[in-house]
Amino acid sequence: MATKLKASDIPEWRIYYGNNSTFDNFNGPPEAAPCTGVIAIADYDCDNRRRLWSEKDFYWWDKNPPIGHISVVNDGKPQWFGGDQYGWLQYMYQPGLKIVKFGATYDDMTWRALITKVINDLPLELGDIKPLKA
Repeated sequence: MATKLKASDIPEWRIYYGNNSTFDNFNGPPEAAPCTGVIAIADYDCDNRRRLWSEKDFYWWDKNPPIGHISVVNDGKPQWFGGDQYGWLQYMYQPGLKIVKFGATYDDMTWRALITKVINDLPLELGDIKPLKA
């Protein structure tokens, strides 16, 4: 019989790299993660559902998202985002220290193998599903 994972056994976020390695909050804080070769980042939203950031040029950890930012849906807690150079620049113009990781491009066969691992790694839901606030 399979053992059911507790929420405390599942990382809050995980970074996936092109060399098949990962880094998550159990390994250290976001700033300690390697900066290059990122394929995807998985984390959980305020409703406890897994979210995947992939196929982005840049990924950043935002500790203090500005008012009106997408993270208001995530109760304003620090979280990962992914985007192009314009989203990255908007982040960079905000005051404070920055944590940025850089995406990578791989051939189709390598990409498919890596993204399959990402999709099947963490549970789709973390604990009880919470309804989104209106």
